[in-house]
Amino acid sequence: MVHSLSGVVPVGLFMLVQLWMHAKALAGPHAYHDTLIALSRLPGIVVWQGLILAALALHALYGVVLAVTPRYNIGRYPYSGNWVYTLQRVTGLLALAFIALHGVLIWIPAQLGWLALGDLYPTLVAKLSATVAGVPWFSFAYLVGIGACAFHFGAGLWTFGIRWGLTTSRKARAWSGALLAVVGLAVFGWGANTVLVLATGWRLVGPDRAADDSTTCDQEPTGESGSPR
Repeated sequence: MVHSLSGVVPVGLFMLVQLWMHAKALAGPHAYHDTLIALSRLPGIVVWQGLILAALALHALYGVVLAVTPRYNIGRYPYSGNWVYTLQRVTGLLALAFIALHGVLIWIPAQLGWLALGDLYPTLVAKLSATVAGVPWFSFAYLVGIGACAFHFGAGLWTFGIRWGLTTSRKARAWSGALLAVVGLAVFGWGANTVLVLATGWRLVGPDRAADDSTTCDQEPTGESGSPR
């Protein structure tokens, strides 16, 4: 039960804060930088980060134990509960790999001072828009990782309701499952939108501004006389 609770608070809330923080990048590098500065100046932020990392580590370690000592029974008992349990374990491992990837690329360099806060935005854009043999592997990995986190979060809320006696009847479980499926899709859409915008350079700030705050112009260049060249 403690493992289920830790997946909601603080790990789940931490994930939502991370999605909100990175979504600020859609308003441009200045908005993203200002958000990072504001968060870094919160009272006791270092203590909170330590507590969250400890909770995340405990949740991840016990989750790995559950994943390698499974009780799947899909073949014999193809019920939704077994499928949710199985997918929750699989997505938990994928989410852990994604968190490790993000930590190595962004979080650890920023914490050690290898990346200045002002360099995080261009680093994110460069990583997500990079391709190898024409394939945007980092963007694909981030989309898979965010999808895994979203499903794991939604499934965790579903099992949390069962284990804590909030949804005891079959009807309550069905309704909560449908509701949390929508929540999971919304969380995935939120994070995936950020990844796709940063990777492709879609303009969402306004009709005349790009996501990097540079001014765009659809008119042809003009010469000294003002006529198109």
